[in-house]
Amino acid sequence: MHGFSGPLVLGAAIGFTLAVTLTPAPVPPPAEPAPVPTVIERDSPVRLGVYDSRGVAIAWVRSEFNDLGEKMDAHRAAKAEGDEQKARTLERWGEMKQRELHFQGFGVYPVDAYLEPIRASLPALLSERELDAIVWRLEARTTRVATVDVTVDLMVLLGMDREEAARMRDGLRRAEPLDFAALYELDPRE
Repeated sequence: MHGFSGPLVLGAAIGFTLAVTLTPAPVPPPAEPAPVPTVIERDSPVRLGVYDSRGVAIAWVRSEFNDLGEKMDAHRAAKAEGDEQKARTLERWGEMKQRELHFQGFGVYPVDAYLEPIRASLPALLSERELDAIVWRLEARTTRVATVDVTVDLMVLLGMDREEAARMRDGLRRAEPLDFAALYELDPRE
């Protein structure tokens, strides 16, 4: 999970201050409530694909979609050009990105952005695995909801070999995610 070998990437916190004043338009009172559409009509249980975000983070780091090399190149170029401010900004971004990768690879943290490049492939996965949806976390379910682990499938879509992804997923099952305090203590420069 260590994409950088030192404080070299970028990202300083760029502050955006946005002051927008909106004047609300008058809203007419609602008519009778519209009926809620039935989304699923069938006797079989709902099937949800669930995944371990750690596996997705690990697969993304190894994938062609990982843009960390470009950031490292930009950092090297900034240093070579003597642009210290840009170099420091890239170093700060790298530290923050490494911290995020620690949270994603060793803890429980969202990885939505890493699924974006494979989003067009998800309908085929739904069909292939006979799923109704793919969700990251499932806090509770009824007996009519079946869950299917699609972590390996997502890792493969990100470019990993299926056998390697399955071994990685098995390892993740044996390792509890780190808690916030332990994750916070990981050095983002490593």
